[in-house]
Amino acid sequence: MPDSNQPPLENPGLADGIDVIIQDLRSRPFNIDHATVTTVIRHISQVSALLTQVTGEAHAHSDHARRHPEPSLWRPTHLLSLASIQLAEALSSYTKILAPLTIACEPTPYGTVDDAMDRIDCYEAMEEHLPAIGRALTEAHDHVKPDAPTPPPPAAPNPPTKAAAIEDSPDRPVSSPAAPITHHSPQSPAPEALPKLNDTQHRALQTIGEHEIVVYLRKHKLALSGQSDSRRFTMRTVEALEAKHLVARSFATTLAMGQRLHLTPSGKQLLDSLGRAPLPPPASSPVRPIRPPSARTR
Repeated sequence: MPDSNQPPLENPGLADGIDVIIQDLRSRPFNIDHATVTTVIRHISQVSALLTQVTGEAHAHSDHARRHPEPSLWRPTHLLSLASIQLAEALSSYTKILAPLTIACEPTPYGTVDDAMDRIDCYEAMEEHLPAIGRALTEAHDHVKPDAPTPPPPAAPNPPTKAAAIEDSPDRPVSSPAAPITHHSPQSPAPEALPKLNDTQHRALQTIGEHEIVVYLRKHKLALSGQSDSRRFTMRTVEALEAKHLVARSFATTLAMGQRLHLTPSGKQLLDSLGRAPLPPPASSPVRPIRPPSARTR
């Protein structure tokens, strides 16, 4: 049985944090005692922290989707908003249990009418709201859990071509050897033009491919970690590479834990064709202007 003095969660993954509360909810008996009061208060604190984290990440994702209006970028915001609804419902149900639970735990003489009524109200609240809490947390977990990779569909057998079906027909006349049949292969599509990059974007693309660059949430803004001092770039550069489908983030973790950047197949192809990125220009120290003698102070 988990320790009743377990500290609150500290920025875990959203799905893992909800799992901790669900397991504690299933394994711990809810009775009319001070240990249950401590459990309910701790769960309220944990759900409140998760709700704050979900809304903060939804704000960051919506701000990113606003700058890059693509339908696929809006999906994380939609899922996080659905999870926030379920977490808010679980938080409301916990508070509706806490009030009658604390009243029932007051030092009222056991066996009196007031004690019996308080216990009845508490048990009715638990019977009504505990299943609702379990359902809400489960649905919130399903909204924020990492997407499982979709297996590729099985390759369908090649259907017989029209030419083969005609050749198998018994009524088709036999062609003369003197007039060979020429087969025209379908015209291959023109190679897709690769996007153009400036030197800063080129250096950022190479750095992301060679190092572990992570996007994380800091004070409701997206920031980067893992950069070297000589090849630093901003989040605006990352967003430009994402808009060109050269860089993508791993959504297996949350922004609070950090989402690692990786090159897409198009990004790897472009980096292979461009080669090594040029070195950044050396930082020049500012030159102080020389004032004329008349402007100098005595």
